Amino acid sequence: MKIVWIWCVLCEIIMLVLCTEVPLTCDEFKEEEILYEGLYCTVAGVHLGDFDTFNCNVYPYYRHLVKVVKFTDSRTINVPYMIFHYFEGIREFDISFTELESIRRGDFIKAENLMYLTAAHNKMSELTSSLFLGAPNISVVDFSYNNIERVSASAFASASLMSRLHLSHNSIRTLDKNTFATMIMLDELYLDFNQLESIDVDLFAHNILLARLFLNNNRIIQLDCDSIKDLKYLNKIDLSVNKLQEFNTSCVSGIDLDLIIHDNQLKKLTLRNVAAVHASHNQIENIYIEDGISNLKSLKLAANNLTNSNVTKIFEHLSSLETLDLSYNYVGKLNIGTFAKLTNLEHLHLGHTNLSNINFGTFFHQKELKSLDLSYNNLTVLNFDVFLPYLKNLESLVLDGNNLTEMEGLTNSMFPQLSMLSISNNSFNCTYLAKWLRTLKWDELGLSIDPDLVHTNETHINGIACDHRTNDSIAYNRIHSDHYDHQYNVHKAIVAILNPSHNNHGNKTDNDNSNNEGNGDSDIHELHISNSVDRERVLEAHLLTMKYLLVFICCVCLAFVITKFVTIFRAHRKLDFHVASCNNGVYLQDSDKYDIYQSTATMNTIQTNVAY
Repeated sequence: MKIVWIWCVLCEIIMLVLCTEVPLTCDEFKEEEILYEGLYCTVAGVHLGDFDTFNCNVYPYYRHLVKVVKFTDSRTINVPYMIFHYFEGIREFDISFTELESIRRGDFIKAENLMYLTAAHNKMSELTSSLFLGAPNISVVDFSYNNIERVSASAFASASLMSRLHLSHNSIRTLDKNTFATMIMLDELYLDFNQLESIDVDLFAHNILLARLFLNNNRIIQLDCDSIKDLKYLNKIDLSVNKLQEFNTSCVSGIDLDLIIHDNQLKKLTLRNVAAVHASHNQIENIYIEDGISNLKSLKLAANNLTNSNVTKIFEHLSSLETLDLSYNYVGKLNIGTFAKLTNLEHLHLGHTNLSNINFGTFFHQKELKSLDLSYNNLTVLNFDVFLPYLKNLESLVLDGNNLTEMEGLTNSMFPQLSMLSISNNSFNCTYLAKWLRTLKWDELGLSIDPDLVHTNETHINGIACDHRTNDSIAYNRIHSDHYDHQYNVHKAIVAILNPSHNNHGNKTDNDNSNNEGNGDSDIHELHISNSVDRERVLEAHLLTMKYLLVFICCVCLAFVITKFVTIFRAHRKLDFHVASCNNGVYLQDSDKYDIYQSTATMNTIQTNVAY
């Protein structure tokens, strides 16, 4: 004991010799000025060495009025010694960005009024036991952005009234099950961006009032259901960016819970009566719905392994859903009944889902829809009539990144609330796009543009990329497109004559069509095929016509040759007949009827010729 006592005395003597006292002055303090209640004390530009200390014995008359002390542009490796002895009224103490290396036991003696402590962005590596001895009213503590690796099991033993604790962005690997045992009033706990690999089953056993728990950006492989099942007031839990392979929402009991579990390794997900589920960027193939689920408002499933076959089954029991994100899944085709139960849907994201067409009646039940994202699919021609009945509440429509060449039927009466339309990165012709944009006369309609296009050589109109071609080629495409439409209408009329039932089907109302999948969807899809397909089919029709024309010419030539041959043949037959008649002494009486040469020779001439 004597050796320890002697060593302590020597240390005190050395510190007295080496240390320098720096007066703790506040920028707001001025001599002979009456201070107001709740005064700020800002300590700026102070840099203490390893053996330097603050002299807090200043402002003897007004320091009891100080409520907030904040260090700015300063450096101190420890909490200023005895600061709470002199400034007894401090309620908020901010010592962030000071390169603070540790908080010692006893640093908060006499800090009975301290409620808010901020020591973020420092260099602390450990939290020792009984940190807040002498600060019974501490309520909010922020130790984020330090280098903390170890937390003593009794570090918060004296902080029974603490309601919010920030330990984010540290290097914590494990936590003792008794670390938060005394914090019965804990409401928010931030453990995100650490290196936690597991959570002890009893870690939150005494924190029954915990409402917000952040465990994201760790290395957690499995979360035992028993570790959170008793947190009845939990309304938000963030488990994103971990290594979870399975999670059952039956582990949590709050009906208003917001579950964030994206960027894990989940292959299946079980849903129960929670308020929101954010499970994007997993490997989910199947989702199981528990009976009685009726409170789910938001479901985000982007970038998973969902397909059209299992998507439809998910929505049969989710009538309360308001937000749905299926982007980056291979949906492929939407059935008319896919969203039939989602009558309260307000936000729908279907970008990057490989959609090739949209059928009439697909959005028949989404009368509350406010935003619709159909970007980066395989749409080529869009007729806005597919949104019948018109979406009166739609505010945002995103059609970027498709192969759209034409859009038809967009009017203000269809979407009276539409304020944002995004159509960039499509295949529009510049002339067509310019004419189409002139039809938009809405004062409050905004077009989302690509600002990078303004500084490139790519052709665009008001920031919307387009293909610059000649008017002749546009006219050619238009003519042949009209020609194909005419052929299609003729074909449709013939089918209607041959199949009266098909004609009767064509007279049905739009509502009937919307409720009967396949009753004309193929005809509608054929009517709105892409220009490239039109040109190919028209070319085939022209080639067929040329073939028929060539056959016809050949037939005409053959008929001409045959006719000529018959005429010549008949003329020879007549000549032979007349010669034979003369030789046999047959004289025709009616010579006018025949084309016969009339001889002028006399009988004497004939006899003379015979004599010779």
